[in-house]
Amino acid sequence: MQILIRNLIVGLMLILMLPVADVIAQPKGKPKERIKQIKKMKLLEILKLSEEESDKFLVKYTAWENKLEDQKEIVDKTSEELFEALKDDASIEDIKKLSQKLLGEQEKFGNMQIEKMKAMKDILDDKNYAKYLVFEDRFFKELSEMMMKRGMGQCPGGPGEGPGRGKRGF
Repeated sequence: MQILIRNLIVGLMLILMLPVADVIAQPKGKPKERIKQIKKMKLLEILKLSEEESDKFLVKYTAWENKLEDQKEIVDKTSEELFEALKDDASIEDIKKLSQKLLGEQEKFGNMQIEKMKAMKDILDDKNYAKYLVFEDRFFKELSEMMMKRGMGQCPGGPGEGPGRGKRGF
């Protein structure tokens, strides 16, 4: 019973957090695409790869990002199914099954993120790999902070500001 309650709480927290994250993290226009492009540009700027290395890196990085996006869509769909089941007062058995399915899909997503990070080790030297790992860890945190500050009027948003800049940047 404790597992079911924990699973329900985790599922509900994720459901409640996803819309907030989307609103905070996405500018006007085609937000996902813009953020992906900004992320790639900042990453390449930090890594300072040659043109050939950049091309090789981007091919592998983009392929992994696409795989992750596909898995994220599966997680989102499963989360929505669980949400609807809860809303429709489905049986405990159905809720258990959907909770387990959601956890399984989330686990796949997490494992894929780790696989992606390990795959980048094959094409980056040790220093750039370390920079890459730190960038991946901090990018969305700093982007969210920047968007929150901008929303509160604390961030002028001028050149040189944004994720990877300032005290914690490279």
